[in-house]
Amino acid sequence: MYGLAESTAKESRNASVWSTSDAVDDLRRVTEKQAFSQLIPEIETTWAGVIAQYVNSSMKATN
Repeated sequence: MYGLAESTAKESRNASVWSTSDAVDDLRRVTEKQAFSQLIPEIETTWAGVIAQYVNSSMKATN
């Protein structure tokens, strides 16, 4: 079985060399959370397609 789901999120804020690593880490976490939230529906759609394909294949094999 094989399926592919992908999501991308982008956040930007002004930063400088004086930005704290905590601020950068917070922005990273916000962006990752957004991307993951967008990924869940993609995984559901992909998984439904995988199931449909293999159910149809197994039904043909038994007939």
